[in-house]
Amino acid sequence: MAVFQMPYLETFLYAFIIPILDYMLQKRLHIDHSKTQAAISIILGVHGAVTVVAGPIMGRFADKSRNREIPLVASLLACISGTLMIVCTHSMVYLILGRILQAFAGSAAWILGYATIADTVDQRSLSAIMGIAMAVVNVAVVSGPTISGLLLEFAGYWITWTVPLVILVIDLVARLLMMEASSTHSSPPGTETMKSSEEADFTETTSLLASHGDSRNSPNASLWLGICCDFRVLTVLLLQTLIITVGTCFNATIPLHVQETFGWGPSKVGLLFSCLSLPGFVLGPFAGWLRDRIGTKYPAVISLIIQAGVLVLLGFAGNERVPWLSAQQHGGKVYIASVTAMGALRPLVSGLGPLELTDAVKEHQEKILGIFVPEGLSRVFALMETASSIGMMIGPLLGGALRELFGYDYMSWTWSEWLSLLIGIISDTRSFQAQVNIANM
Repeated sequence: MAVFQMPYLETFLYAFIIPILDYMLQKRLHIDHSKTQAAISIILGVHGAVTVVAGPIMGRFADKSRNREIPLVASLLACISGTLMIVCTHSMVYLILGRILQAFAGSAAWILGYATIADTVDQRSLSAIMGIAMAVVNVAVVSGPTISGLLLEFAGYWITWTVPLVILVIDLVARLLMMEASSTHSSPPGTETMKSSEEADFTETTSLLASHGDSRNSPNASLWLGICCDFRVLTVLLLQTLIITVGTCFNATIPLHVQETFGWGPSKVGLLFSCLSLPGFVLGPFAGWLRDRIGTKYPAVISLIIQAGVLVLLGFAGNERVPWLSAQQHGGKVYIASVTAMGALRPLVSGLGPLELTDAVKEHQEKILGIFVPEGLSRVFALMETASSIGMMIGPLLGGALRELFGYDYMSWTWSEWLSLLIGIISDTRSFQAQVNIANM
C-alpha cells in the first residue's frame, strides 16, 4: 500500500482545492466574479503545463536513482512548501508558484508509483493491481473536494487547510523513519563487492552492445523508435490525453456552473464530485478483473460510447430551453445522475495507460533482448504522465474558454463529439490487441 500513498496525496491535493478555489479568488485575492472562471482555468491549467515539462525529467531521474525513497521525500517537501504558499497567499503570483511546486511533486509521485508497480507485479495480475491503484486514486478524488467543501462551509478557511497539511507532515515523518530504519540494516559481507562486479560487467556488456554502428542504429534507439511509433502506444497516449482533458475541464467548470445554475454552495459541490468519483472507487477493482478476462478494447469502446451520450444529456441538464430539464424542474436531478454515470464509466478506461504501455514495452523488449533494462520503465510512464499533463493543461483552459464563449451546454457537447471520434480510433484492430492475449493466459 505504501506505493499508492504519494499518488493518493497528489490527487487529494489537486482535487482538494477545486470547491474552495472560487472562495479563495473572491474573498482572499479580491478578484471580480466575472473573472473567476478565467482565473480558475489558468490556475488548474498551470498544474498540467508544469508536469508536461517535469514528467520526462522525473522519469529519467527515477531511472538513475537507486533509492526511490529519496525522491519521494524530496517531492513531499516540495508539496508541503507549495501547499503553504497556496494557503497563506493573498497574491495570484504566489498562488501559481505554489501550484507549480505541487505539480513537480505530483509528477514524481505518479511516475515512481507506476514504475514500482510495473517492476514488482506479475504481468498476469497487473490489470487487477492497476484497478486497485485507480480505486485508491478515486478515494483521493472523492475525499479531497468532499472534505474541503464541507469544512469550508461549516468550519472556516484555516481549519479546512489543516487537513492536507497534517496528512503531508505525517507522511513525511513516516517516510523519514522508514529510511532511518532501513539504513540500520547493513548488507552481508561481500554483497557490495558482488553488486559492483555485476554492475561493472553489465555496463561493459551494454557498452559493447551499443558500439555496433552509430547511436542512431543502437538497439536502445531502435527500442525507443519502435515504442514511439507503435500504433497501440499512440492510441493509449491519445486516449489518456482526451480522458484527462474532459475530467479536468469539469474540475474547472462544474463549481461555477452549478453555483450559477442551481445555486449550490461549496459543500454541495464537494458532494457532487463524490458522485463523480465514488462509483470509480467501487467499480475500479471490477474493471481491472474484467480487463484480465476479456481484454481492454471492448470495455473501453462500450464505456466511451455511453460517456458520449451522457455528455449530451449533461449539456441539457439545467438548460432553460428544455423546460422539463430546467433548474426549476428536474435539471438538478438529471445533472447529478449524469455526473454519477460518468464516474461509473470512467474505471473502464482510466487504468488502460500503464497497463498497455507496460505490455508494449515488454513486447518490444523481446525483439531487442535486454536492451531496455538499463533505462527502466520510468521513462515509458513519463510518456503517459506527459500525455496526462497535456490533458490537465488543455482541459481547464479550453473548457473555461468554451463555457464563457458558447455556454456550458455547447462545451459538454463538444467533448461528446471528441469522444465519438476516439471510439473509431480505438475500434481499429491494431489497438489494445496484445492485451487480450495476456488476459487469456
